[in-house]
Amino acid sequence: MSNTELMCANCGQALDAGDMFCRSCGLPTVLAYASRVRAVEAAPDLQELERSLEIAPEPEVLARVSAASMEQSITEPLQPVARPAPARRGSPLSPLAVVMLVALLGAVAVFFLLLALG
Repeated sequence: MSNTELMCANCGQALDAGDMFCRSCGLPTVLAYASRVRAVEAAPDLQELERSLEIAPEPEVLARVSAASMEQSITEPLQPVARPAPARRGSPLSPLAVVMLVALLGAVAVFFLLLALG
């Protein structure tokens, strides 16, 4: 091993130059720490942010959209859409009636089973 090899301070594993974390123990390397410190110390580029916020939409697109909406509102008045009444789904019995019916049928079945056995 030469002296120029990067080593993990925790486990001694050899590191590549671009490694952000040790492959064996998972601890951040000096490079990861340095990049975090640089990111914290560096102020955000406000001019770049302002330039990105100043991007205006293309005027042709706005003209097409506004012309289409004006044309539609002039030629076609808004009318309420008639919706059909929702169809009733399920059984005509309430859930409580279904449970009571199943319980009654079960009781009758148990009664006849006990009657047949003995």
